[in-house]
Amino acid sequence: MNTIVDVLEHQAEHRPDALYTRFVDSDDEVTELGYMAAWQAARRWAAHLSRAGLSPDQPVILSLANQPDFVGAYFGSLLMGAIPVPVAPAIKPDPSDPRLVMIAERLAFLGARHVVLPRDAADVARTCLAAAPTGTVVLTADDLPFDAPAADTFPETDPDALGLIQFSSGTAGAAKAVELTHRALLAQVDVLNGAIGSDSTDSALSWLPFFHDMGLVGFLLAPAYVGASVTILRTEAFLRNPRSWPRALTRFGATVTGGPPSAFGLVARFVREAERGELDLSSVRLALVAAETIEPPVLRAFAERFEPSGLRTETLTPGYGMAENALCVTLAPADSRFWVDVIDPEILQREGRAQPPNGAARREVTSVGRPVAGTEVVIADATGRHLEERHVGEILVKSGSLMRGYRGEVEPAVRDGWLW
Repeated sequence: MNTIVDVLEHQAEHRPDALYTRFVDSDDEVTELGYMAAWQAARRWAAHLSRAGLSPDQPVILSLANQPDFVGAYFGSLLMGAIPVPVAPAIKPDPSDPRLVMIAERLAFLGARHVVLPRDAADVARTCLAAAPTGTVVLTADDLPFDAPAADTFPETDPDALGLIQFSSGTAGAAKAVELTHRALLAQVDVLNGAIGSDSTDSALSWLPFFHDMGLVGFLLAPAYVGASVTILRTEAFLRNPRSWPRALTRFGATVTGGPPSAFGLVARFVREAERGELDLSSVRLALVAAETIEPPVLRAFAERFEPSGLRTETLTPGYGMAENALCVTLAPADSRFWVDVIDPEILQREGRAQPPNGAARREVTSVGRPVAGTEVVIADATGRHLEERHVGEILVKSGSLMRGYRGEVEPAVRDGWLW
């Protein structure tokens, strides 16, 4: 398989009736897509986008919530050789929605014309984006053709073509447009599945949005690569009611899940004592914890809270990732209790060294494991000189999953194969 599209086509051919995605909406209604159905949806979306004037190598913004249309629109974009750009969906069909302003800004930045939106936001968006200098074309699933064109009408995709433009989270500065090739995405999902030991028997579950790298790469592309299934909850449903996550894990018997540590903390606080007897988390074999600083008390609180519900502490698997590497950089060993180091915060602040406590001051630090296969990580100073163990410095990464670069960057962030 040379491209992300090849992954879906392969599974559709070899596992046509196997479940790929199960979407649970805010009313707990379920929509399922098998691999063949997902492939057919991608073909229809490719035809839809082509008829709307989208050309190969052009970006198309996907402003969709966690819904079935995203699967067709994302893979359909790739099938016709375009570049999908997931962004946060409009919250409400109202001109005052700041996310519509964000969409207009990103259309201008990318030089893009096409944006895919939910049906209820389309009319307002057409009005708000009418003045965009690129002449915006707003698309929804309403005009989706039922008959897809023949497969040979789609262009051949180069593995080094872009398979995704992912806007970084902006936690370390302004959000940047990360350019990821098909080759890089395939390398990442191959490595990630190997690290977590995933195969076609897994049943993943996520509420993370698709405009986040963990949500898209970790819980849509990675399951497809091994032919697994994934249940997708609405992000807003989880935010309104954090209990929906452990309830869904129980309902669907999920084996793999994940999220930022703040989400684990929310669930531990919101689930009442009486509810724990109704939960069965014994099916969960791995829960990825990443995307934020991982405080040990949060992990301990979650583990203790749900041990009576069958959760094993060993399922909590800390990791470190970044959009610039498609997703995962380091990961703790699967099925091992998370490891915590204790350091002296005063020495850390004063000397930039992580040393054992020399007095009463103590700080716990959660290990995020070792670099995943094929990934090199070094800590360096501002000049690039490698530092000794336990010294504070810049994180440099080298792997087959690295981005091609930031769109519009003045100075390359990837130099000699290393991300600075």
